[in-house]
Amino acid sequence: MFFFTRKSKTEVIGFIGEKNLTAAEFAPVKLSKEIIPSWWKNVKSSSFDWERMLPLSTSKSCIGIINSITSGIILPLWSDLAIKYNNDGIQFRYADTVSELQPHDSAQIQGFYTDFWVTKIVSPWYFKSQCKLHFTSPFYSHTSETPYVVAPGIVTPVNNYSASHVFLFLRKNKEEQRIFIKNNTPLVQIIPLTDKDITFKTEVISDVEMQKINSKLGTRLAFNNKGLKTIQILDKD
Repeated sequence: MFFFTRKSKTEVIGFIGEKNLTAAEFAPVKLSKEIIPSWWKNVKSSSFDWERMLPLSTSKSCIGIINSITSGIILPLWSDLAIKYNNDGIQFRYADTVSELQPHDSAQIQGFYTDFWVTKIVSPWYFKSQCKLHFTSPFYSHTSETPYVVAPGIVTPVNNYSASHVFLFLRKNKEEQRIFIKNNTPLVQIIPLTDKDITFKTEVISDVEMQKINSKLGTRLAFNNKGLKTIQILDKD
């Protein structure tokens, strides 16, 4: 006799405040499997090599690529973003005129990617989950190399909540560099680190409720024997 057990599920919820309603409407966060890249759709499942008279498999038979394309959640950019920079500094402009791009001091990662500017795209989205979230570049969502590097990271939710800010590395150059990232460009892929099946939904909540979530992700500065350290804590108040 065979016994079949149903695989357990875990829920991930994306939250955004009312003031960012247009982002939820026109650049929604979605499961990766719901926005398969167009190039992938056009790849044939197999082909034939007439020179060697042999059948050939394509990338559609590669489980590594299949899992990469269909796993997790895609967070797209919610507003056109223009960035201009050189060795001396960075300028930026969002189409919505209110979103933020925050440069970070290279001393924070001393000795790492020293020829790059480090910037943080402040995301309006927050996520609720019971597992860690792996942030990574949505490599297969782009058909060519991007002019920026998306830094990977693994986030441990605080009281089940986590922010979704994205770190971009920009290679410094003495000549002025210009980057234009269009609205709805896949920005980061968020992969829940769990063996459970994922159910996902998004919710627009009041800005007051959003502030309550944000307050749970505060930081407190503490000293240790290696210098100043920032520790993420849960606000108990």
